[in-house]
Order: sequence, then C-alpha cells, then structure tokens
Amino acid sequence: MTARILFFCIAVFLMFSPASSQPLEFSGRTLVFYGGGHGIQVEYYARGGRSYLWYPGNSRSVRGQWKNSSGGSHVCFRYPANTYDPVKNKQLGDWNCKSKAKVQRMAKSTCKGDPFRLSSGKVPYALKRGRGQLGQIKEKCS
Repeated sequence: MTARILFFCIAVFLMFSPASSQPLEFSGRTLVFYGGGHGIQVEYYARGGRSYLWYPGNSRSVRGQWKNSSGGSHVCFRYPANTYDPVKNKQLGDWNCKSKAKVQRMAKSTCKGDPFRLSSGKVPYALKRGRGQLGQIKEKCS
C-alpha cells in the first residue's frame, strides 16, 4: 500500500484509559493508538501544525495537519484530499475535530518528541494489523 492511502487516525477507538487527568497538549508529542478496524496507529504532532501518521500497510508516514480549536477544548485533524478511510469508506480532506479529552482517553501511550522519526517521511518498520507490536511501540513511547 502507498502512503497516499490513509487509514484515518482516531476515528473508531473506544474505551481506552486516559494517560493522565491533565489535558493533553499535542504540540511536539507522539501518540500511540490501538483499536477497531485500524489496529495500531502512531502519530507525531509537530510544532507548527504538521502531523505524521504511521499506519499498518503504509511504507511511509502520511503527512497531515492538526490544530487546536478556537476554544481550545478540541483538536482538529486534516489529511490530504487524496487519502481514504477504509473503515468508514470515506474520502478525506476536510477538518475533523475531536475533544481533547476523548483523544486522550483513546491514546494507549504518549511521549515527547518524535522517537520514531515519522517527520522524516519514513517508518521504522512495517506495522502489522494485530496487537503484537503494541508492546515494543509502547516501550519506546511511554
């Protein structure tokens, strides 16, 4: 699969424990998600509003955008118009906002910086759809 195919991050994750009771700040952080039809996803939120998604089947990270909502209680994501969410069977390209609290509950792990170097456009290795690699990813980002 190419990096042009995007498997939308965060859409179907449910029932994850919060990493902390404090509001999560995204800038300069990497979040690890697992769940639903997507499996493991890792995304780095760079300062300045760029995001880099590592998804099973992609040989490169997908470059997107993120921003805080005007009120600050939500975070919004946008991926290129030529990307696609196969779980929702939907073309992407528009902004999609979620409450920061919900995203924080969905995250299995968070860490400072870009430990997987996703902003380089490369991914460290191929992610598999199952849960098997979650431990080693969380070990590097916790």
